[in-house]
Formats: sequence, C-alpha cells, structure tokens
Amino acid sequence: MLYLQRAKVSCRETEPLQLVLTNYAGTWIAFYVITYIHPNPRRVINSTVGSWKAYTGFMYASFLMSFTQTRLNEGYRYAFGAAHSIFNLMAWGALALIALSGDLFRHRALSVAAAFIIPIIALGMIIMPTFGGIIVRAPIQAHAYKHMCDNSGAQVVLDGRSYKEPPFVASVAKFYQSGSSRQLFTFELQQTNLSTAVLQFRSFNTDATTLPSRLVPALRSITYSFDRRQLTGSCDGIEGSCLDGTFDIDWLAMDLTSNITGAVTHSRSQSQHDRWVWDQDSPSLVLRAVAVDGTLGDIILQTAVSKVNDCTSLKVCINGSGNGPVGPEVLAPLGIILSRQASHSYICTMPEGNSTRRHSF
Repeated sequence: MLYLQRAKVSCRETEPLQLVLTNYAGTWIAFYVITYIHPNPRRVINSTVGSWKAYTGFMYASFLMSFTQTRLNEGYRYAFGAAHSIFNLMAWGALALIALSGDLFRHRALSVAAAFIIPIIALGMIIMPTFGGIIVRAPIQAHAYKHMCDNSGAQVVLDGRSYKEPPFVASVAKFYQSGSSRQLFTFELQQTNLSTAVLQFRSFNTDATTLPSRLVPALRSITYSFDRRQLTGSCDGIEGSCLDGTFDIDWLAMDLTSNITGAVTHSRSQSQHDRWVWDQDSPSLVLRAVAVDGTLGDIILQTAVSKVNDCTSLKVCINGSGNGPVGPEVLAPLGIILSRQASHSYICTMPEGNSTRRHSF
C-alpha cells in the first residue's frame, strides 16, 4: 500500500538523523544533570547566570505559555526535547505501520519479541528527550545528597525555616560525621532583621565526651553585622571576644583573627567563584583558604546539593583548615551561608505572587 511504502522510505531517510539527534539530546541532558548535581567547580555552561540560563533555556520552554503569562518563569519543558520527541514519535509510528503490515518480521518469534521490546524502546525514546532531565535528575540528586560528603572531614545540613513554620522556629546547621547518620551538634541562626544575625550554639546531639577534640566546637556564638560587614565571636571558657573579622558578601570572603587555642591566628578565605548566591536557588560555592601571596589554597568547605523535593535543606561538605572541621574558618562563613539558605527556604516555600518575596542579601 502507498502509505506503507512512504513509511518505509521515511524510516530509511530519517534513521541517521534520528541517531544523531538522540545522541545529541542524551549528551545535552547528561551535562544538564551533571552540572545541576555538581555545580562546583564552575563549567562553561554555568560560569555565569546568563550562560546557565541560555543552556537551560534552550532545553526548556514554558508549557503553560498558551494558558497564562504569569507562570512563564515557573513552568518549563524541554523545547529541543519536545521537538525531538515528536520526531521520534513520527519515526516509531512509521516503524509500527511497517511492522503491522507483516513486512518487517517474517518469523513469529521475532514478531513476539518485537511486540514486547520495541514499545519499551519507543516509549523511552519518545519520553526521555522531553522529560529525561527531570526523570534522571531526582535519583542522582538523592544519591549525591546522601554520599557527596562521604570523604570530607564532616558534613553539615543547613535547614532553613519554611514559610509555613512559625517565627519562633529557627534555621539550623546540623553537624554530622561524614558518611554517617550520627548527628554531633546543632547551631541555630537568630535573625530578626536584615542587618544583624547571630549564629548560636544550641546543643550537643551526641555525648561531647565521646567526641574527638577536633569535632568539639570552641565557638559558642558569632554575631554578624551585614551593614558594617563585621563579625565577632565568643568562645566557651574565654572572656571577651575570641574571634573578630570582616567579610564580603558579594564575593564571599573572610578575614578572621581568632584566639581560641591561646595563640592569635589570622586566616583568610574566599569563594572560588564570584557568584555564590542565586535568585531562585540555594547558595552554591567552594570556599578556599587564601595564602599570603593571595593565591587560593585548600578547600575549607563546599556546598553539595539540596535535598530532593525539599528546597529548605542544603548539605555542605566540610574539610576545615588549621583549627579542624569546626574551627572559626568553617563556622564564620557557614553562618553567612545559613543566613542565605534561610532566606531562600522562606521564599521557595512562599505562595507565588506574594509581594514580600525578597532575600536577606
């Protein structure tokens, strides 16, 4: 029949193009998932906000565009993937016509096998280009959230207060041993305005006498002045301030002077990339020690990934510096990161269209 002949010709002509498009879409989605799960260190596609938007913008298009203008920035679907899925649907539709005609498989065994295998392959090739990034991202993100900090000195879960929680609920930093579900202790953030915040030790979650000294924090509180970009800290058993310093929020950088071990220590650290805050996402950075000559040294801490389907929870991998994984080089910047995560947690759980949606900085 004429439609079968046309279908056969169409299949033969589109096979090479379909293969190229499938490989191209798979590679594009793979880089999207890898970069989403491991944004640091930066790659070309996420080196700036514009480059990441351009990359995802090519993949995404608003599937609600024809229904409403107010959700153009919220509802996304793969633009290239959708076109590719339609192409695959046409190609597999033509193949189905050929198979139904009896010209494709002469043997009954092949026909039975094809009846089970071909629909699965076809369904995958039709669905994955459009929804592959979403489908694959979730399980990989869950695995990364659980294991990304296994080789670090410690790991911290930053839990921000959501919009639905009462004001007395504080955003917290929960410290864990790496590769373990054993929670060690908790710090909480007290922030009643945009200019001042206090990172306060709340309690031990494990008997402190069983912990090695490097995992017992001497700092009990850090007060931040976002207006003056200054901080001070108090320590257990030390009168007065045991930590003083300045910080830069635009490009997260710390200049600290501490007296915790009986000797005055000066340390500097800086984010590896200038961009560490994002309008619609958790903070993302690699914080490195800064040498005397200004070069970047070892990694002090690195944000990992948010918890799947929970924008309020962000994991941070801790390596620490001279004072270990819970020294001032870690806790001082962590308070600023928690402040930003708290702001993001409140906003990402807020009903859309609320006029008070704004970040702390």
